[in-house]
Amino acid sequence: MSNRIKRMQKRIKRIPDTGEVKYNHEIMVHGKMVYECEKCGRRWNMYLEKGLEEFERDHKPTPFVIRCRCGGPAKDISGIIKFAGGGYYPLPEGESYFANRKDSDCGIPVLC
Repeated sequence: MSNRIKRMQKRIKRIPDTGEVKYNHEIMVHGKMVYECEKCGRRWNMYLEKGLEEFERDHKPTPFVIRCRCGGPAKDISGIIKFAGGGYYPLPEGESYFANRKDSDCGIPVLC
């Protein structure tokens, strides 16, 4: 593990309970996609769990259209946005993501 990541993890542990972003250390993500609902206009990030949309490995895609909380269709409007510097980072707590499940051929949307 690089020193940069170790320093970041120490900073995350020091954040008091003030409503700032906390991290879920179990789910590692490597990028995100932005989705927009055609019905209500809501936009949000969908993070990509490790193993999804990684073309150098066994490619497992994510859906282009998913269902919004309002029931309308939401489409990907950004494409894949990789993190600067690459690598994997913990999923921010309370964020939506695509889960990489062994029993599925594509990413499963988990809306938070």
